[in-house]
Amino acid sequence: MKARMPLRKRAGLILSAFVGVLEAAADWTVTRCGRCYIAAAAVLISCVTFVFFFAIIPEVLGRKGTAHAAAHSAAGLVLLGNVVFSYAFTVRTPPGCSADLPPHILAAEAEQARHCARCDLPKPSGAHHCHICDKCILQMDHHCPWMDTCVGWANYRYFLLTLFWLTVGATYAAAMTWSRIGSAIFAASKGGAFLDEALLLMFVAVLATAMAVAIGVLLSFNLYLISTCQTTIDFHGSLAGRPAPHRGSGPRTARQNFQEVFDVKGRLWWLSWLVPNPTAKQGIGILRH
Repeated sequence: MKARMPLRKRAGLILSAFVGVLEAAADWTVTRCGRCYIAAAAVLISCVTFVFFFAIIPEVLGRKGTAHAAAHSAAGLVLLGNVVFSYAFTVRTPPGCSADLPPHILAAEAEQARHCARCDLPKPSGAHHCHICDKCILQMDHHCPWMDTCVGWANYRYFLLTLFWLTVGATYAAAMTWSRIGSAIFAASKGGAFLDEALLLMFVAVLATAMAVAIGVLLSFNLYLISTCQTTIDFHGSLAGRPAPHRGSGPRTARQNFQEVFDVKGRLWWLSWLVPNPTAKQGIGILRH
């Protein structure tokens, strides 16, 4: 008579199989529906933008006058412009991959780097193979479904700027919307035709607040990674006890890593990282070079 498998082991196998199915389903969704995630992000941002400019600004104009409305409109346009620029450049900028490196760099890396069996190319320190993009991404952080691209060496700065401007913009929109909800509800309670507007403002206020909190947490985590010279993959690797990748001749400070990520130098580095910069990042994306 065959011995039965222990209950704990059977439960572990079932759980592993279930997680495997979920991961396969998520990978299939990201691979097949990447543009849908971009469209969903655009819809969410557009909802908040529409209410801000077509409901909040007219109310400010009527209550506080042209000067206040113009100031809030200008602030909203600046925030929206930075969000669109950063998001577009995150999506449009290739993150950098091993296949794009010059032949002499690949030849030098072949002597000291790991080898990727999928790409059949050297895998420099900090590079990882993305099974969705099917490429070895230089200094890969993660594959972002909301942008339908990998976040790596060349576009990580734009990804961080997207998080920053979305957090600021969502917080600003949430504050402006919540301040309008009270008067809209009061007018609706007095028999005014403001119930639909109050419900719309409530929906957008909750949406903007949720965006601000969720994206703000993600931004804070990424700033922590920069301060400790890690990527998301490095962080999860350290939790699993894997050694961190080689990062040059010596340890870098948080400031040095921040400047390297955003490709900023000079006395005003702490401010210039916020300026939209369409120029390509300097370097080749290999940690030891």
